[in-house]
Amino acid sequence: MAKGNPNIAKQGKNTRFSSKNQPQNRGRKGKSVTDFLKSYGEAKELSFEINTTDKDGEKKLFKGEMNTPSTINQVIAVTIINKAIKGDNKALQTYLDRTEGKPSQHIDHTTDGEPIKSVSPIDWAK
Repeated sequence: MAKGNPNIAKQGKNTRFSSKNQPQNRGRKGKSVTDFLKSYGEAKELSFEINTTDKDGEKKLFKGEMNTPSTINQVIAVTIINKAIKGDNKALQTYLDRTEGKPSQHIDHTTDGEPIKSVSPIDWAK
């Protein structure tokens, strides 16, 4: 006895993707957060408006504006450096990761710190 709906081909015909029944964005993804930030990072002028609704249904509107002779990326860099100098460990870590690179981690999964013993191909045949 077969499982499932024996009429699935006929019943599912209206929901199949055809030339008329296509998803709205056709599988294309929107911009990533990184792309969004990069595109605005070189700006010297920025204004924004954010509408939020909290868990109690209360709506709030946040507006902001920034005009600077420097780019937004430069302002952010200076802010991180200032915080790092004042002792903010997270800002210091961010600064060092961006300028020096993250430190490499040595992870030994197999030998408990012992060197890996190599076996020559001649020993394989024995």
